[in-house]
Amino acid sequence: MKIFTDSEIREMSDYVGGVFTLSRLSGVTQTTLYRLMNGDFNPSVATLVKLNGVHKELEIGEARNELIKT
Repeated sequence: MKIFTDSEIREMSDYVGGVFTLSRLSGVTQTTLYRLMNGDFNPSVATLVKLNGVHKELEIGEARNELIKT
C-alpha cells in the first residue's frame, strides 16, 4: 500500500478536477483531504486504502488511454 505525501494527494486532487471530486471518488471527506494536503496530520489506514483505490483506478484509466492511442 502506497503512503501518499501531501503533494501527491494535491496532485491527485488536481488530476481528477478538485477536492470535491476526489472526495466523491474515494469516500474520504473533503475536510480530511484538505487537512492531509496541508500536512495537519497523517492519514489513517482506512483513508490510505481509499486513496490507493482511486490511484489504482486512475492508473488503469491511463493505461487504457495509452492502449487506445496505439
